[in-house]
Amino acid sequence: MKPYLFKTPYLVKRFFSTLLWEMEKEKQGVYLTFDDGPTPEVTPYVLDLLDTYDAKATFFCIGKNIQTHPEIFKDIVKRGHSIGNHTFNHLNASKTDQDTYLKEVQKTETVIRELRDQSPPERSKLFRPPYGRMNTALSKALIKEEYRIVMWSLLSADFDPELNTEKSLRNLKTHSREGSIIVFHDSMKAYQNLKALLPGYLEFLKKEKLEMKGL
Repeated sequence: MKPYLFKTPYLVKRFFSTLLWEMEKEKQGVYLTFDDGPTPEVTPYVLDLLDTYDAKATFFCIGKNIQTHPEIFKDIVKRGHSIGNHTFNHLNASKTDQDTYLKEVQKTETVIRELRDQSPPERSKLFRPPYGRMNTALSKALIKEEYRIVMWSLLSADFDPELNTEKSLRNLKTHSREGSIIVFHDSMKAYQNLKALLPGYLEFLKKEKLEMKGL
């Protein structure tokens, strides 16, 4: 297993204060997020499990996956979850020029709007950068376009095939607080780890009476 910062350090959150790392404690609840879908083999599993626990979440979707699986995307919306933008091709901001990156974000936003036209509007446009990579110039450009750039307080690391899932689940349980934003992935790469983590984590949140919310 690779070394990970399961919990985002305070200094990182302070230095990149224009990004959203956690919700205000007054809002209460834990904020579940899922990156990289929609994925036929995984997203329906996640949606059904969330329904079992009366939980809501935010799905940061890849544009090309939305285009390929529009019915799954519509099901996410129908079940009352919120949607975020995760670029069209899962771009790495460290390896992509700003103009190309912003065009991919806009392309994904167009796809999202086309498929959500009969649904209630989002409270705000949500964006999460793939790999968590973001720079100052790009963040300013996205904020200017009225995006709320969402990072996280806790990382499940479910994408790592060598993950110690018992340790990851223990970390999630130990550090979850009111306002925490948690990252999971509804992707094939993460599926086995997700099945080992998500049911136990949702059960923990239920027992702790922590409301499971979308952004």
